[in-house]
Amino acid sequence: MRDVRLVGGKLKVVLMPKNTSEETLKALRDWDLWGPLVLCLSLSIMLSITAPPHQSAMVFTGVFVVVWAGAAIVTVNAQLLGSTISFFQSVCVLGYCIFPLNIATLVCMVLKLAHIHAIGRLFIVVVGFLWATRASVVFMSKLVPPKRKALTVYPVLLFYLFISWMLITRVSVICAMMLQTYDRACVHEWCPLPEQNSQAPRSVVMSAAEQLNALIKDMETELGIDANAPLEPKAKKGGDKAAKKEKAAQEGGDAKPKKEKGAKPAKAAPAAADQPEITKLDIRVGKIVKVWKHDTADKLYCEEIDVGEDEPRQIASGLVHHYSLEEMQDRRILVLCNLKARNLVGFKSHGMVMCAAAPLADGKEHVVFVEPPADAKVGERIVFDGLAGEPFTPAQVEKKKVLVAIGDDMKTDAEGVARWKEHAFLTSAGPCVAPGVVNAVIR
Repeated sequence: MRDVRLVGGKLKVVLMPKNTSEETLKALRDWDLWGPLVLCLSLSIMLSITAPPHQSAMVFTGVFVVVWAGAAIVTVNAQLLGSTISFFQSVCVLGYCIFPLNIATLVCMVLKLAHIHAIGRLFIVVVGFLWATRASVVFMSKLVPPKRKALTVYPVLLFYLFISWMLITRVSVICAMMLQTYDRACVHEWCPLPEQNSQAPRSVVMSAAEQLNALIKDMETELGIDANAPLEPKAKKGGDKAAKKEKAAQEGGDAKPKKEKGAKPAKAAPAAADQPEITKLDIRVGKIVKVWKHDTADKLYCEEIDVGEDEPRQIASGLVHHYSLEEMQDRRILVLCNLKARNLVGFKSHGMVMCAAAPLADGKEHVVFVEPPADAKVGERIVFDGLAGEPFTPAQVEKKKVLVAIGDDMKTDAEGVARWKEHAFLTSAGPCVAPGVVNAVIR
């Protein structure tokens, strides 16, 4: 209890920085590091809570290191300027004086939940910054030579200014901006694919970097090369004949490699041409195991979806205006899996959730998930009665423009059952349905 009273007394001194009596200075000279540790941990925890799940550990570590490293640097500077304060006394003072910033962070979290404008939260942080700076300067300026007060106070100002800047930007926003400085995309609706009908209500505006990347991938697909593969050294004239024979044996003994290569595409082409378009897609039953709002894109959810693989897939969906977080969590859905991964506003999305969208009178859309039966197994592939075929690779789906070929043939019928032409989306437990949305396009 004695330690608690001492910590409380120091916090009271910080809350009343105008009090410069000898009793106040004596209380602050009796240094301890318990109070600064608790304040630093609480600030780190509050900021990590507001960060996305995949950044929370990085945010916690960053704030903790900045507070303690910054306090140490300011202390060393004060001692080099001839201050009579000891190292631990200075760290104690600087640590206790972040208390106003802790209060500002807590108030900002409450204001954010109450949907208060960002300007109001900015004002709270500025007040906390001035409060913390004033509280530390009152003490630090008493223990340095008069002619060097400015040189001592200036680093203190920068120390609390940097912490306040982290509060304003919420640190996680800085991390996201660093990851996407040259890779920002503007997502209008909820489709991660750029190959869509121009009249469709969803679209993706790609950055120049993404367009160049897509062009390179198309060239790789067309030419059958890998741009990232290392260059092979040229074979020397009159090379080792034994090595050539060994290579020929690995490729098929005495058979001529050129004839083998020419025969394979000729056999694969008719099968691909006869295969129904819908069977080229790998649509599976999935379950959303984790969901959170995108840090910078207001319309996007970021999800981790179990589709029967070793690890859940990360997929971004523009469904914020159609489902709440609670409605998304643990929901069973259909996932289109054989799509290339796309970078959506700094988030790598690998796949697409299947939804039915019906136009409304006001020009908006009523969007619902296409849902499998409750007894359907997670990870099982959707089949179509009377149709068969192995799914294409993501590169083939993009090259052959499978989604463009399917177009609006994926729809719900008058009972909400999902169909491709007349064929229903089937699982081992029955057909898949879009509840309450009939005669609507599926995408």
